[in-house]
Formats: sequence, structure tokens, C-alpha cells
Amino acid sequence: MNGQRVEILDFYQRIAGCYDEMINANEKTAIVRTCIQNELLINFPIPSKLLELNAGTGTDAIFMAKQGHEVTATDFSSNMLDIAMLKATHEKLSNITFKEQSLDDLAILQSEAFDGVYSIFDGINSLSNLDLFAKNISRAVRPDGRIILHFLNRFSIWDIVYYGLRGKFKRSVGKLRKTGYRLNSMHLYFFSPREIELVFSSHGCYVRKTYGFSFLLPPDFVSMKSNTYLAKIELWLQKTYPFRNWGEHVLMTLQKKSYEQDSPL
Repeated sequence: MNGQRVEILDFYQRIAGCYDEMINANEKTAIVRTCIQNELLINFPIPSKLLELNAGTGTDAIFMAKQGHEVTATDFSSNMLDIAMLKATHEKLSNITFKEQSLDDLAILQSEAFDGVYSIFDGINSLSNLDLFAKNISRAVRPDGRIILHFLNRFSIWDIVYYGLRGKFKRSVGKLRKTGYRLNSMHLYFFSPREIELVFSSHGCYVRKTYGFSFLLPPDFVSMKSNTYLAKIELWLQKTYPFRNWGEHVLMTLQKKSYEQDSPL
């Protein structure tokens, strides 16, 4: 594990005990989580064999297990997983398995082992090699299986305008760098929806749907209360081009091609 990954791991090990409290205190997170969970429910028929990457304290893995899915939930933070396992035990769930695993170790996944894979709340932004990730994930999903990714966008209209007007030009365009940018004490990498589409298409997947978040609603770094009307307008526009590409966060659903789609005419 390289130094950047160690730094990220240390951060999540330290905040594991208060992570749920931090997330639940953020009203925007509730909006985003509802959209994400709805997308999970739409794309994964019950029962599906699912892999969750960077599962954290297990909130979404437990949600999907309670729907009747068989879930393998992975994270590289042992402290996060300890909390997740306690929560699953409290719910008396037997159809969920937790594994300590880094996003760098996905080559060990069995071929076509899962009906679907999902990674939410920006976990993939720790990846310096998106192509290798796409290769491993695409291989692990059966033909016609779905991949759902939620990540920090390379281009955020709020970043450009908010920090640009304050003269903080380095921060305003920081996420545009392909070499990554230091954000919240961690070195992260940022991807555009088009970049995700191109990389995954080279591994036999295509985009079904793209949502944008916080292109109208202020993101967390803006000290401004959310507006109910803005929230409704954003929900209405979030799947529409070009707004879906302007958000602070993006949610994308991809599908692996079937054998028939791969076959020559």
C-alpha cells in the first residue's frame, strides 16, 4: 500500500467511531443516500449476489441485505468494519459477509462472481489507477450485471465559481488536475462522467444512467443552508445534460455487455 493509501486509511481508522454521527448530521447526505438507495433497488432484483466496495460502517450493505440480497461488504478500515459487523449482528442478518479488503486488491475477485457491484460516497476517489479498477470490477460482474459508482466530480460548477470569485484560483481548478489534488487532508483523484464512461467501455461496460448532485444545492464547503425549492429543482434536473455533469458529486449506473452483445454479427 502506497503512502497516499496509508494516509487515507489512517484518516478513516481515526474517525470510524464518529463516522455515522458525522454523516447523519448532514442534511444533504440524507438526500443523496435516498437517491443512491433508490438506484440500488431499481437495478438489483431480489435476490442478487452483490459486492459493496468501501462499505464503511455498513449502512448501505445492511440496507441491501434487509431487502433480501446476499451482500459481500468490503473496506480497508478494520475499525469501520468492526462497527459494521456490530450493526449487522444487532439486525440478526445472516446474508451479509464483511471482508477487510483494499480497492488495490480487487484482482483476487473471482470472475463473474457477482450480479452487481457498487461503490458509494466517493470511495473510488482514492484510486490513482482507474483503468485497473475498471478491469477488475468488470471481470467480477456477470454479463448484464450492473455497476453503480458514486464519486467526486472532476468538474464542479460550485468549485469554479465559489473559489474563483474569492480569488482562490488554485483551489478553484484543483480537481481538474489528472495527478490528483489534496482535499480534506488527503490526496484524492477526481473523475468526470465522460472519463468513467470511456474507461469502463474499454472493459465491456456501457452507461445506463448518470445523476449529478450539488450543481444547484451548495456543497458542504459552502456555509449556506439548503433551500427546499432548489432541492426540488435539482432533483428534477439531475439526470439532464449538461447539469448532470456539473455537480460536486456524480452517481453513475453502468452495465456489463452480454455475451450476445460481444459476439460478432
